[in-house]
Amino acid sequence: MVSYAPKGGSVGRHYDEYDVFLVQGYGHRRWQLGKWCDPSTEFKPNQPIRIFDDMGELIFDEVLAPGDVLYVPSRLSHYGVAQDDCLTFSFGLRFPNAADLLENLCKTLEHQSESLPTSQFTLPFRLSPAEQPNGLLDPQMVARLKRQLIALLQHAEQFDALFTHSVATTVSARRYEQLTEDNAFYPDEVQEILEAGGWIQQDANVKIVYTDNPQRVYVNGEWIDELNEAEATLLIRIANGDAISWNKLAAQAENQDQLELLLDSLCDWLDNGWLILEEAE
Repeated sequence: MVSYAPKGGSVGRHYDEYDVFLVQGYGHRRWQLGKWCDPSTEFKPNQPIRIFDDMGELIFDEVLAPGDVLYVPSRLSHYGVAQDDCLTFSFGLRFPNAADLLENLCKTLEHQSESLPTSQFTLPFRLSPAEQPNGLLDPQMVARLKRQLIALLQHAEQFDALFTHSVATTVSARRYEQLTEDNAFYPDEVQEILEAGGWIQQDANVKIVYTDNPQRVYVNGEWIDELNEAEATLLIRIANGDAISWNKLAAQAENQDQLELLLDSLCDWLDNGWLILEEAE
């Protein structure tokens, strides 16, 4: 988020449910940090953010100048006031919530039940309900179902892998539409730029994560399951922040055929908008 404020401008004392880095663009803003908050903290009603009056004892009170960065942990109260015309960039870091994880877990289980109809997750629970009226959903039976479900999630041999897959698809999913270009990339052109000192790196618009044991790569909420070992290794290097030059690409390839295949893959990933190609200055 980018926020502009004239002298004295502020959104008020508040807290957020996620970590945030506040980067001062131009101008100056005074920031105060105070007490830790939680859902029980009283705040003013009918406001788009959690605004309140009491920040408790201040633990930080400084004026940020252009280029300064302030880290504010989740649920720490903070208050910023513009000292002059200023622009502040806010980078919020959100962890997944329970609803997101459960939604993706249900999708994962549904997909698994189609391919493995005898999975532990498709077998009926075993219950011995006591005598009760025909139409009554007995609270004790509901409680037993809950206990059996929790036990299954804790002990089913496939669950850890299924849950890891659900987490990976959740945290790599985009919240906003991906920005793409219409440019088409061709191996000869990409090779020429790389040999001239250019490089390839991850596009900041794209989320790439991977898992170990088994090794899987996820891009924008999707498991890319058709990667061979060399492609997966290359994409993981890029996901970890490596900028791929021609020397690095050639060193990874075992032979000329694999080098050409990796070049083709890079062109596909560039066309998909996952990567960007930078030319040497």
